Amino acid sequence: MKTISEKTKLAAEIAFLKNKQIEDFCILKEQYHITIDSFKTLNLIKSATREFMADPN
Repeated sequence: MKTISEKTKLAAEIAFLKNKQIEDFCILKEQYHITIDSFKTLNLIKSATREFMADPN
């Protein structure tokens, strides 16, 4: 019986890790899109303008 229990635990752990991998991939994909968006030309210009206007010198 011990072997069946270990197999069950292993299967549950594998399923957990697969779900975690899927979740982590979705987070990574979302972060990738945010990063790409921040490097678009218009956003770079907006960012530079904000920094220029905020600079007291």
